[in-house]
Amino acid sequence: KLCNVQAAMSSIDLNTGLIYAENYLIARQDPNQLDDTYGARNKLSRTSSLQEERQFALGSLMNLCPIQAERTVVEILFSKFEREMYKKEDFIWKQGTQSTSIKIVVRGMLISILENEAGTFETISVGNTIGELGVIEGVPRISTVKCMSEEAVVYSLTLEKYKELAESCPKAVRLLDLICISYLSARVQHVRNVDAYQSEYFLFC
Repeated sequence: KLCNVQAAMSSIDLNTGLIYAENYLIARQDPNQLDDTYGARNKLSRTSSLQEERQFALGSLMNLCPIQAERTVVEILFSKFEREMYKKEDFIWKQGTQSTSIKIVVRGMLISILENEAGTFETISVGNTIGELGVIEGVPRISTVKCMSEEAVVYSLTLEKYKELAESCPKAVRLLDLICISYLSARVQHVRNVDAYQSEYFLFC
């Protein structure tokens, strides 16, 4: 079976780039492993049904979980997420406010802005989660998040549902811990790579 995953591409954000790179490496070893039972790699269209949208959201969550994650546990986790819609310029939350939810971006695009920095921002594309660190650690939001597209759909897990899961299904909450760790480790590696590049650059200047 041949795989048509390209070896090079431009990515609009770090998370999307890392996922693409991971898929490319998997494809080199065994393209069959990229088969997606949940259909999360198929983009939604304007005419996609609510059921297709939920399937996509579930698939996105599954793709973010460790490969050894149990399907039933992921489904239990996703069952606690509820659908939300936002319009362009709507605030999902503001920096410094209480962390009350974790969200999966299903349609549209969001932007994360550090209010105390000079123009520091990051786009958040479809298939990614946001807000997990604040809920898990119980700390305020570290950035402001707004809707960047004409509209956006997210699936949201409230703090109350998160606490219920911690009691009823600790394995599900552990998956969120692992997703958070994965994001943080990827960012640390990214910063290290940038620092190494800058050190090498200045060394030869």
